[in-house]
Amino acid sequence: MSPLVQLLLASVVQFYSGWRFLSGAYRAFRNRTANMDTLVTLGTTSTFLYSAYAALPRDCTFFEASAAVITFVLAGRYVETRMKLKTGDAVRKLAQMTLPKARVKTCGGFAEVDSAQMEPGQLVEMRELFYPALYLKPELAGMAMTLSNITVTANALRLRRA
Repeated sequence: MSPLVQLLLASVVQFYSGWRFLSGAYRAFRNRTANMDTLVTLGTTSTFLYSAYAALPRDCTFFEASAAVITFVLAGRYVETRMKLKTGDAVRKLAQMTLPKARVKTCGGFAEVDSAQMEPGQLVEMRELFYPALYLKPELAGMAMTLSNITVTANALRLRRA
């Protein structure tokens, strides 16, 4: 492929798809800091400018390298965003799961109370919990209860399996 065609195609990737990196690097430069946008911009822009200079005498060019780096970083950010959304949905679903009753430590042992009446700081007896389509071991049940605004004091709590 002609170096001038490569220059044209790489320009679209460099300045359209890579604009977010260029603007992010500019903001970082203004704030006298460096971030991932600075790294991507420095690498891809230097490769692009060298290749543009080398394209004039039809020397060896590396336009595909700058375009590939921008494409891979954008694809990585896309995958990262999707995983964050899926993780957030899973945590929200886990936080919505509550049991109607809980066994709370009292003066004389453990008493079964309504889970809505529980207060932070109460000691809770942990058992293996079964939710529809989800089986939680005691370690994960502790996380689920913590997400439900129930504080479990791990040092004073003995895990007993029923």
